[in-house]
Amino acid sequence: DSYGFIIDNSYFVDFKNKVEYFLTAVVHSNEDDIYNDGKYEYETICFPFLKNLGRAIYNFELERHRNYPPDLSKFRFKY
Repeated sequence: DSYGFIIDNSYFVDFKNKVEYFLTAVVHSNEDDIYNDGKYEYETICFPFLKNLGRAIYNFELERHRNYPPDLSKFRFKY
């Protein structure tokens, strides 16, 4: 049991815009502060927060100036 905690890790790559970043987040959602009651706000707090965090970081990375743009060629797969 995670008792209201969600941990998410990702490595995001956007080949078109040459954006890459790692993102790790730990979110706690136990509004009643009672552990082991099975009442946690994953759907209403954790998942929306992670979605909005991911979008905010992506939008920031789209606009961020890079002195050394990443070479993402080793991550591109040919299907």
